[in-house]
Amino acid sequence: MDGDRGPQTVMWSKEFYETDPSRGFVRGYTLQFGLAPVRSCSDHQSGHRRLPWGKNHHRAYRTLMYRRLLAGVACEDLPEEHNRVTLDPVLRTAMASRLRRLTTRSANTRRMMEHGIALARRRS
Repeated sequence: MDGDRGPQTVMWSKEFYETDPSRGFVRGYTLQFGLAPVRSCSDHQSGHRRLPWGKNHHRAYRTLMYRRLLAGVACEDLPEEHNRVTLDPVLRTAMASRLRRLTTRSANTRRMMEHGIALARRRS
């Protein structure tokens, strides 16, 4: 899969984007599949395997990096009065800007995310 070559997002599916009453939520989401960015492999802990230090580290790292696929779910959150974007009072970016938080309490969005995550796990 050449994890360090090509575009990071390699495939999008809008199969689940439109409303289907049988799924238990309105609107939908986009399934996104892509190559694992290098930073996701740089942590020395991957799942239940620990990458070795020393002479075999780079070989193990390349083996892991070239066999990773990320699956993401981009949900359409409905415009509802209780949705909020606020600034985190403590956390800041590297440039000292306050991080933004998106807060939604929608049961519809929660069901949509659960559906998308379960589907992404089955397909990845």
